[in-house]
Amino acid sequence: MSGRAGRRGIDKRGYVFAQVDLRQFVPQAAEHAIYGTAEAIDSQFDLSYSSILNLYDQYGDGMYDICRKSYAHFQAAKRMSHVDERMAKENSRLALSYKCPHGVFHLRESYHSLKRRLQRARRDASWTKRALRKAGKNPPDHIVCQEQVARIHFEELKAERDAMQCQGCEKARECARVARAVRKKKKAVGRLRGIRGKLSERYENDVKRRFGFLRTLGYVNDEGLTPKGRVASHIFGYELQVTELLFEGYFEKLSEVHMNVLAAAIVVESKKSTWYRKSRTPMPLLIKAQRSVNSLVAKERKMGLRTGARDLDMSLTSAVLAWSKGAQFQDLAKHTNSADGDLVRSLRLILDLYRQIKHAMPEHKELTEKINRAVSLIMRPPVDPEWELVHTEEGPEQ
Repeated sequence: MSGRAGRRGIDKRGYVFAQVDLRQFVPQAAEHAIYGTAEAIDSQFDLSYSSILNLYDQYGDGMYDICRKSYAHFQAAKRMSHVDERMAKENSRLALSYKCPHGVFHLRESYHSLKRRLQRARRDASWTKRALRKAGKNPPDHIVCQEQVARIHFEELKAERDAMQCQGCEKARECARVARAVRKKKKAVGRLRGIRGKLSERYENDVKRRFGFLRTLGYVNDEGLTPKGRVASHIFGYELQVTELLFEGYFEKLSEVHMNVLAAAIVVESKKSTWYRKSRTPMPLLIKAQRSVNSLVAKERKMGLRTGARDLDMSLTSAVLAWSKGAQFQDLAKHTNSADGDLVRSLRLILDLYRQIKHAMPEHKELTEKINRAVSLIMRPPVDPEWELVHTEEGPEQ
């Protein structure tokens, strides 16, 4: 399928052309695609920590105004207005025209609560009375005391219930029915209020809470971005993990081979259906790095934030170690049954992460040189994109 829906403000209509395989053609599906109702567009806008840092660096506190101009905020505001309308309708239904004969319908909830307390007191009194009988002629003092207290409490509640005008009223059943309806409406209003609160929390306050977390970690201050914040603003997708590990010195302490393993643990997301060989090579620094990232993720969860950082994934450790030490690509099948394309993609993600780090810290010449050496361990066919391009152009003649 190719085409466009038209340029906004310029074209009144647009055209899309679909090339259909008649062997798999389903008329109903085609009819739905052409004449059916379009799927609703739901914004997936979610500011990353890196985006927040860049917005704050450029606009300061004005970044919140920028966020309010997003489609996500527009959708949230629209949904909250719908929720407010429903809450208003439910609240209006609470203003019932029913009138209590004694004019004390507002006490109905108190009467209902008192009856429930009386039921519990009756059970307690019955239980202590049975315990007293089981104790025999000379029961322990604490059982006698419990029985007396339970009986007195029950009698007091009973007297309080009998004194209420709702007790024995001929309209008691009708009042109870109306009161149940009122409680149901109140629960509906409470649920709507909770939905509205979640919408407000997600789109209005989430950015502020994430920014507060960045301030707690020392990425921003009143003057702007700190050195940590500057580095994190150039890393996309793994900004917190990478920045913390950089400033704790793990990339300088590790060898080039183990640095590749650490980079793989940051960018790789393992699949449950894939087998990965566990590495038996002792790597104490990598274990410490893993604990450092775990601590970071725990802090984020403690603040109630939707997790932006994730734990290190060490599943590809054995394969990356072997590749960095010069193993042939076909030999990586001994370390994982991942598809060749997935392996190449994972290794190229390492290269992309190194590129971002070099861009974030251009003044750190020693780290740049070390990264170049680490890249040379990975940049071999078929991981090298240039090799793949040449290999594809040459074709079978090579």
